[in-house]
Amino acid sequence: MRNFKKLKLTAKITVFLLAALAINSFLNYIFIPYSYIRVDYHNIEENSYDMVFVGTSHGKCGIDPSAIDLVTGKKSVNMCLGGEYLSYTYYKVKEICRHHVPEEIVYEIDGGYWTTEEYIGTDSCSIFREMKWSGVKAEFFLDRLLDKDFRVTLFPWYLYRKKYRMIPENIKNKFSGSYQNLATDVFTNTAQEYRENGFIYCYPVADKNKGFQNFTEWNSNQVQTKTEEYFKKLVKFCKEKEIKLTLLIIPVPDMTREMYKQQYQEQHEYFAELAEKYELRLLDFNYEALDGFDKSLAAYIDCEGHLNGEAAIEFSKRLGEYLTSEKKMP
Repeated sequence: MRNFKKLKLTAKITVFLLAALAINSFLNYIFIPYSYIRVDYHNIEENSYDMVFVGTSHGKCGIDPSAIDLVTGKKSVNMCLGGEYLSYTYYKVKEICRHHVPEEIVYEIDGGYWTTEEYIGTDSCSIFREMKWSGVKAEFFLDRLLDKDFRVTLFPWYLYRKKYRMIPENIKNKFSGSYQNLATDVFTNTAQEYRENGFIYCYPVADKNKGFQNFTEWNSNQVQTKTEEYFKKLVKFCKEKEIKLTLLIIPVPDMTREMYKQQYQEQHEYFAELAEKYELRLLDFNYEALDGFDKSLAAYIDCEGHLNGEAAIEFSKRLGEYLTSEKKMP
């Protein structure tokens, strides 16, 4: 009789857990959208690259690997992502090298991610979720997510709960095969298009509609200790793997740089000192004319420094020249 009661209790617990798992899986299916992060990972899982670009949204919409490859003669890919703090970049680089070790990693820097406390959002969580299980992912979880809100990893749909209006589109993309076939046309909208090499081509925006949305003024006194620690880890990892690590700062509009002239100068000095300390190359294009490259507001989609598609292609051609020639900054 006692054994029967234990068996009955075990059965109830098992049914409950299976039901909870089924409900959680269903909510993940309808709430979590198909993301181009999945395509980004597929790129590095299935292909080998000479050069990989990592960083933030400035890099995602400012670096076109196709334009760079035409100049360098190498093969590159854009793995940048908006909302990506350096600790996440570090594990992304380790995941890239788990599949293939590139010759060079170009780390695009947005100073705002160095002076603000790390925030976990939908995109940054996707970096973990879309990564295939491995020792790198386990280390990533134990190091960065174990002590975070359990809903981030156990119930990821929770992060998207306010975007319930997207459920029909999410189901359509997954049910139609776009998710399974890694289709990229679903990422095209009135503002931008995602290209298979990881570059996001942004359509032009009228100057009157440009402003500051997530802008953070540089302050050397607010640099996060954790970020500096992960930078050291990234440098050490690249040296161990014999990967050349280059630091890159994409130019902001001249108007913005003039408005915050002292802050950008201090930012430049900070990263120049960091590059010298670790014997790295820094390409800070806020202080380079780029042979007539247009740094007026017309070349950007906002005042923060996100380039429009055509300007990004032109910038990428010039960046390719620097990466090829080892040309020094003035």
